[in-house]
Amino acid sequence: MSLLTFVKKIFQSRVLLAALIAMLFCEATNADFIKAIKDRSAVRLRSLSSKRVLTETDERNRSQSDADHRPHRDNNGKQYPTKEWNNIPMPSKSYFAGFSEPTNTSKWEIAKVQASKGDQILLRKILTDLVTMDDLFSVDKGFRWIHKIADAHYSKNSGYFKGLESLVLHDQKHSQNESSPVSNRAPIILLGKRFFPRPNYKGYPESWETLNPHEVLSLSQKGKPYRFPRKVVAIGLFDENWGWLSTYFLNRTVTWGMSFGQYGGMDPKDSRFRYGHDLMNDFLEDENLLMLVVNSHHNFTHPKVISAPLGLQHHKVPILWKAMKKAADLNIKKDPDMLLNMKGSNYAFRPAIRECILPRMNSRTEHSLNGTNNHKRLKGVKQTGIEENVSLHQYIYKNIASYASLCMPGLGADTYRLWETLASGTLAVLERGFGLDRTLYRLPVLLVDDYSDLTPFMIRQAYIEALYRVDQWEFKRMSKGYWMDLIHNVSQTNSFMPLMDAHPISVVDTGFTRPLIPFSCGKNVERGPSGYRQKAVQST
Repeated sequence: MSLLTFVKKIFQSRVLLAALIAMLFCEATNADFIKAIKDRSAVRLRSLSSKRVLTETDERNRSQSDADHRPHRDNNGKQYPTKEWNNIPMPSKSYFAGFSEPTNTSKWEIAKVQASKGDQILLRKILTDLVTMDDLFSVDKGFRWIHKIADAHYSKNSGYFKGLESLVLHDQKHSQNESSPVSNRAPIILLGKRFFPRPNYKGYPESWETLNPHEVLSLSQKGKPYRFPRKVVAIGLFDENWGWLSTYFLNRTVTWGMSFGQYGGMDPKDSRFRYGHDLMNDFLEDENLLMLVVNSHHNFTHPKVISAPLGLQHHKVPILWKAMKKAADLNIKKDPDMLLNMKGSNYAFRPAIRECILPRMNSRTEHSLNGTNNHKRLKGVKQTGIEENVSLHQYIYKNIASYASLCMPGLGADTYRLWETLASGTLAVLERGFGLDRTLYRLPVLLVDDYSDLTPFMIRQAYIEALYRVDQWEFKRMSKGYWMDLIHNVSQTNSFMPLMDAHPISVVDTGFTRPLIPFSCGKNVERGPSGYRQKAVQST
């Protein structure tokens, strides 16, 4: 036997002996020992349970009474400034047209906590209302959808409204299938048309023909305005930056000439200038015109006129939708350092608007400023510089992580940025009075009289109210199907009441006027009351 084997056997023998002694000892005391352990454990468990119940009760009471003042942190450990949110009271007047002021204190407290934590409340509601990527309102530069929904296209070259009176309609929704029953609904007509290289409006449009307001007005005979021979729903030809009724808004849009005739195309400060509203009033009052659908900005407050959304750029929709789903699934929070996202190009008057807003904001804002932001360089409309290169993915996630986003005008007042912001579950901020007020009804958009009015307090209060009303937002209005249904319902009923019910004229402040003086960051701003929302100011 080797020495190593001998040592192992001795060790094993000692272990076995120790185990035998322990078993004999435990046999005598096992019952008393186990009983004592059970008694002591029961007392300890009762004590711990009592303390835990007291602690949880106290915590709940403290949370309810104090509205959770403790600082919140996101997944990266970033702290949320709860005091800045918890001190926000309910507004005495709603920030959103068509609503009365908030009155439910408990609901307001919940919205404040949600805002403070950066929860994606609006984004989750959007993904409930818009189930698939196809529900998002995406457009192409040819605006094929308005060509497809129209029963007939009219232009100056095709003889104006030749054949309209005898046009035969069929009852199949959004279609002119000749096998469907003949219908008595009002025809949907397109004023102007684009020519596409392939059937079913496929391919990039090669050319177009117009039927603009000036050409329609030329149909008047002996001072009597033109009247449609039957009830119609009219759609003005869409453009990415300019609509059928678009007019020049001083210091906000491009200075393209208006299409309302000789005097309608002048500078609004010219003494001979006539407003499009005056020139087009008889046309709009035609009882056979049920609805006029245009796009982009306009200066008309009329029950029959509605501006359809510009929507989202078609190629961006898959990327945006994926980011929306990811942010909701991973619970990506709002960034406490991104109260107002001002990123974007430095086109035209955008730098001046940013410089106006910036002193009123604290450090919690994201913006892009560079050396080209000089007010003196803004005479005329030209490109004055672009921000640092940011990928599309970065831009989208910045928008999703922001509480609010500034949607400044470019060539026109309606922008892709507006609809990207809404799809991102972020509060959109833009100025009222550009013809979009009714379009944005029941969507969380903060409409301000002037960008100079913006403050951090206003943004927080409006954002909390947006969460407070989360169940009242109708994000289906951001879908193309909603707008096609609205147009078809007016056609089917031979009445403009479906439009009035869905987009009441009461949400428009008809006494508000856009200033017609040089942009001065809130100084010397001329506002209503006025019969029109834009009135000439004969001064510099």
